[in-house]
Amino acid sequence: MRTFLNRSVCLLLALLAGCGYEIQSPTRPIPAPPPAPAPATSATILAWNIESGGSDSEVILRQLREDMPKASIIALSEVPPEDIETFASFFPDGGGVTCDGKGSDRLTIAWNASYDLVRRVRVDEAEFAPGYHRAPLIVHLRHKDSGEEFLLMNNLDEFN
Repeated sequence: MRTFLNRSVCLLLALLAGCGYEIQSPTRPIPAPPPAPAPATSATILAWNIESGGSDSEVILRQLREDMPKASIIALSEVPPEDIETFASFFPDGGGVTCDGKGSDRLTIAWNASYDLVRRVRVDEAEFAPGYHRAPLIVHLRHKDSGEEFLLMNNLDEFN
């Protein structure tokens, strides 16, 4: 009788497997499906020292728009204070701009409307490296769609 039951169970299992049923061992748990991938976001960042002494910001803006890869963020060095708003217009859909520096040269970071400014990180030159370097300009940005956050730093070494 026992042989008959064993053969019947084996036959039943073979039939079920042949019909496309998957038989799981009760001692092995069914693995969980892999987590869904996070949404992919990327930022294209273009950095340029525009060398304010003698450069024409309108020409540079035209070159940024026509000759350079399309950027979602631009980080510029040596921007004349009177031209900061000119570079802010690089992103016609909005976004933001911030700058820092003294005298006729400013560090500037501008971003398109895909990003929100979380905060601007202030680094005092006296704390950074007095007399040797400019303090960097740092922004903390958040991508609106994905929620991804990152810090971006712009700096230009200045040796005396």
